[in-house]
Amino acid sequence: MAETHVVTNQAPPLLDHNPATSPALMEALVREGGGWGVDEVTELGALGGSARAQRWGELADRNRPVLHTHDRYGHRVDEVEFDPAYHELMNVAVTHGLHGAPW
Repeated sequence: MAETHVVTNQAPPLLDHNPATSPALMEALVREGGGWGVDEVTELGALGGSARAQRWGELADRNRPVLHTHDRYGHRVDEVEFDPAYHELMNVAVTHGLHGAPW
């Protein structure tokens, strides 16, 4: 598609950025006794800041879950259909233990 004009009022996309490499975050993590999690936080930050994960987030937000109450034969099924991007995000969260982090 041809460019119609120059956009000057928008920041460029922040892709492939690891927010966990912030010196303030790392210093606070170690200072508050979380030094044991530095490697995991850095790994998860790299994944979360990746263009791929950001795209998953956009797709999961745009494609809301759909409730299917009945199948095509009229039987009650109560199934929720999620975009595959949502499953990718949930897989990352469970793999890294985020689902149980508060406990």
